[in-house]
Amino acid sequence: MFNTNDFNLTCPFCLAEKHVQNRIPDQKVTCEACGRKFYGSHPMDEDHYPLIGRLAVHYRTITGAQLDQAIQIQGKNGIGKDQKISIEDIIIQHKMASSRQVGLLILIRDFIELRQKSESFGKVAIKRGLVTPDDIETALIRQEKEFKRKKVNLLIGDILVDDGILSKHQCDLILKEVSGEKVGSREFADVLNQSPGKEGLQLDDGMDLSEFEIKFLSIKELDKKFGETVARKGFASENDVRRAFDRQEGLFRNHHIIKHIDEILFNQGLLSADQCLEIYNELKWPVDRMAISGNLHGRQTEKMDRPAKLTDADLDLYISPDNLSAYIRIISKNFHTITSLGLRHFLKEKSIVFGVISDNEIKTFLKNPANKQICIAKGKAAKPGQKDEIEYYFNTGFPLKYIGENKNKADNQDIVVPRGKILAKRTPGQESIPGVDIFGNPLRISMKDDKSWRCGEGARYSSDGLKIIAKNEGMPRLSIDGRIYVFSKMNIMDDADIRTGHLGMNNNIAVMGTLKGAFPVRGGDLTADEIRDADVDVIGDVRVTIGITTSRIATQGAVYARYIMNSDIEAYGDIVVENEIIDSTIKTSGALIVKKSRIIASRIIARKGIIAAAIGSPVTNPCILEVGSDAHINGVIERIDGNIKTRLDDLLQKESALLKIKKKEEKVNQKMVKLKKDIEQAALLKSVMIEKSGEAGREKLNRASVSIHDVDRKMKKLIGTLKKLDQGLKFLRKEKEDLQLDLNSRRVVFENEIDELNQNKYFIKKWAHLEKGKPVVKVKGKITQETFIAGRHSTFTLEKEYNNIGIIEHLASDNGMDSWLFKSLSR
Repeated sequence: MFNTNDFNLTCPFCLAEKHVQNRIPDQKVTCEACGRKFYGSHPMDEDHYPLIGRLAVHYRTITGAQLDQAIQIQGKNGIGKDQKISIEDIIIQHKMASSRQVGLLILIRDFIELRQKSESFGKVAIKRGLVTPDDIETALIRQEKEFKRKKVNLLIGDILVDDGILSKHQCDLILKEVSGEKVGSREFADVLNQSPGKEGLQLDDGMDLSEFEIKFLSIKELDKKFGETVARKGFASENDVRRAFDRQEGLFRNHHIIKHIDEILFNQGLLSADQCLEIYNELKWPVDRMAISGNLHGRQTEKMDRPAKLTDADLDLYISPDNLSAYIRIISKNFHTITSLGLRHFLKEKSIVFGVISDNEIKTFLKNPANKQICIAKGKAAKPGQKDEIEYYFNTGFPLKYIGENKNKADNQDIVVPRGKILAKRTPGQESIPGVDIFGNPLRISMKDDKSWRCGEGARYSSDGLKIIAKNEGMPRLSIDGRIYVFSKMNIMDDADIRTGHLGMNNNIAVMGTLKGAFPVRGGDLTADEIRDADVDVIGDVRVTIGITTSRIATQGAVYARYIMNSDIEAYGDIVVENEIIDSTIKTSGALIVKKSRIIASRIIARKGIIAAAIGSPVTNPCILEVGSDAHINGVIERIDGNIKTRLDDLLQKESALLKIKKKEEKVNQKMVKLKKDIEQAALLKSVMIEKSGEAGREKLNRASVSIHDVDRKMKKLIGTLKKLDQGLKFLRKEKEDLQLDLNSRRVVFENEIDELNQNKYFIKKWAHLEKGKPVVKVKGKITQETFIAGRHSTFTLEKEYNNIGIIEHLASDNGMDSWLFKSLSR
């Protein structure tokens, strides 16, 4: 029968034991000694009940009886241990649970098994002095976050190597020991200096082992055999032996005392003298190695002379501002009493643990230290990486590296590339190399920038991912958000309206008549005789022979038109209009140029300024002008942030709905538990009443029959309520499962979309940084009174009408006070 038992778990951080009862398979426990949380290995019924089965019972995917049934089926159908049908397959085949439910359980199981292996890895790493408990805890937290966020199982060794805490060689040694291979202490001693700033016996970079330390390591290696024999013979538990080794290392590290493991176990009363002698004989140790025998004959524990403690009064210590170098000068008159070991203890108290020079170099310095300064420790500086180098084989229209056959052609419309043409090539850069300061802190430089590599419509990546290639013949274009497109040519010989249908998204569109608003228009470049009532969002330029009326146009290129009326136009390039702009909203990161006529009753945002024949009219609302500012770019960024927020809000709503269902499920469970107790009590009452009725007289028997009938009726009512609750619970669980699956799928999709939106923000900001604003308004004719003008830092309203004037925002000084003002330009 499936059940749980009491057992002990070992904390991977402080190695203390914790007694637990009825532990849930994926539930963390808290160590009472150090307060950290961990999973620990789960020994209960491990061979009989696999983890996937225990998880299925815990999450109520199946019952304990169904798990027992699945185990029996597995035993009957399995020919051998390696040929058994898996429990998860049996659960699905016998319709105990859906494949989606089992898939989620497998995901959880894989993480728990990885976590248990990670905790074993952490125990060895801490025991060997390569990491601190905080390092392991941080790595485990990151591992869990990555699993919850991306459903990715990261190895703890890879995390510690990636963070610069362990070297690859150190990680390999730990993995060998975790897998059961024997790894000598000397091997770990050889790599301890690669892991700066960790507790335990360690060798700082460039520091030699003293004879005393070498002796300790050799004794510890022999003691390992003694400890294994003690545990094998059952004289003491493995935990007792491990704690004795911790005690041995603590005595050496903190008090510079070498004690043999047999001596420690003997003094703690865990071994008798006879048991020690039995192991000595089995290991065939010489008499001088028998610590207990030696103590019985008066031998003393070996102790190293502790050096006199050095203080700031003895040494002048200077640390460079970047924490990469430390220099000392001896100022004590009793410099002859200073030893290399004392100097090393002084540095350790100052937390200088990495890059300390060798004992031989220290001893050479101490021979004649008067008025001399020495670099006592030197860190390792981080080396910056190199960015990916992108080469474009077409004219991008941006200040990027361009190599190709058409260098002298400025218009992308002149370039047509065949299918299969290489459009861009990426040469991967180098990752930055982390360093370490003298305090053992990792030094990192931000990762190389590799965002400038994206495909749009009509382009694809090469098989090696290092080239972008044209999928079809057409004209290439690099968008503001860093995507490479290839647009085919589409010619429409008449008006584009409902008869034409959708114009597609992968074309440069040329309309010989009027573009009307039957369908949204998306694509590359757009040319038309006229645009009316249309919704246009394109990558390239918009060229209109006549004009634009009551339309919304957004483009990453420029706009050319004879007039614009009652429209919203948004562009990254210049907007050039032959005649008037009337009752429109214009936002551009380029310049607005109105050659022959005026701007009337419109709101204009132009990052590179406004040039117009005239602005405003005495009989209409005044114009609102904003020049030199990032208002257009900021508006685009705000919309992107809004899209990101919408997706995050959607996820929060789903999570909130899921939480409500879980609370409902919990309440139903509580009601069902209470009902079951009521039914049990009623059944017990009925049995007691039946028993008593057999001894009663006729009159009492009649009354008892009525009472029993009442109890029966109450039980039926309770059972009916219980069945309804059970049906409701099944519905809630199905609803919860569907919502959880929907949430998981949405989270994956939204995370990808949010990543894309953040990349769009990055490119737009990068482009905006390259393009500087010009807070200037130039008018050849009249600019009317009450026209409002805003710059990057100031605003003002014209108090009268001006003619043939240029206005620019500038920084003015008045009595030592700086302020931004608009001033007139001489024409």
